[in-house]
Amino acid sequence: MIDFLSSWIKIILSVYIFIALVEILLPSNKFKKYVKFVLGFIVLVAILTPVFKFFDKGINVENTVSEYYNKYYGDASKSFNLEVYNRQLVDEFKNNLKKRIENDIRQKLNKEFTVEDIKINEDMNSLGFGKIESITLSKNYSKIIKPVEKVTIGRDLKEEDYETILIKKYLHENLGIRQENIRVIK
Repeated sequence: MIDFLSSWIKIILSVYIFIALVEILLPSNKFKKYVKFVLGFIVLVAILTPVFKFFDKGINVENTVSEYYNKYYGDASKSFNLEVYNRQLVDEFKNNLKKRIENDIRQKLNKEFTVEDIKINEDMNSLGFGKIESITLSKNYSKIIKPVEKVTIGRDLKEEDYETILIKKYLHENLGIRQENIRVIK
């Protein structure tokens, strides 16, 4: 232990002597601050290297990094699959888009709807990537009591109620979805 400390002190002293000589010989110009930075870094390394050697318990940095990579990213010997990554990226984008649309409808229109299905342009090479092509929404009755619909004899089946028109108009104006590609399930 005493040998370790004495060798450490000798290293630190020799580094300080070297730094003092360099500073004496160094002309005072614009590079002096950069040289001082490098010299300070050398002192830091000289002080910390023996500490790491003293506490070294056979830890191999390369093995530790490899174990971490394998734990969180899978086997390092497997090749990176770009198609799987792109699929996960598109799925995550769609899930975030669904949540955003549901939240926007809740906040702006004070209506409870759930996005059941959403189709987007999934071609990552096109300028229209992420553009919503079609969407299916359903009324969320979990927080409210479903009202009894009025029964009308002789009613046109294609007639839409006010809420459906409001939702379609909002999605068309704010997200650019064509109204015929918006399906609302009650």
